[in-house]
Amino acid sequence: EADGEVQLPAVRVCVRVRPLLGWETAEGHSCTRLQVAPGRRGSVTIEAPEEADKELGLDNAQARDRSKPPGPKTFTFDSVFGHDSSQRDVWRQAEMGALV
Repeated sequence: EADGEVQLPAVRVCVRVRPLLGWETAEGHSCTRLQVAPGRRGSVTIEAPEEADKELGLDNAQARDRSKPPGPKTFTFDSVFGHDSSQRDVWRQAEMGALV
C-alpha cells in the first residue's frame, strides 16, 4: 500500500434507489412496496408478495405458489442510497475516488 492510497475490500455492493420519473408519477405510479434504510450497511425491504397480489386484485388461484410463507424480504448492502441521494453522495460514500 503506497502512501495516500485507500485500502478497499475486494467487492463492495452499493444500491441506489432512484426517484420516480415524471411520467411514472403522472401515470399514478408510486413506490409503496419498498422500504429503504439508507447509509452504510443500509437495507432495502420489499413488501410481502401476498399484499402485492391483493393490491393487483389477484385471488389465490391466480397468485404465485404459496408453498413458502409470505413475508417481507430484507436485503442488506454495504451502502444504500435513497431517492434523495445526490451523485456526489454516491461518489463519496462508495469511495469511488479510490478506484479511479
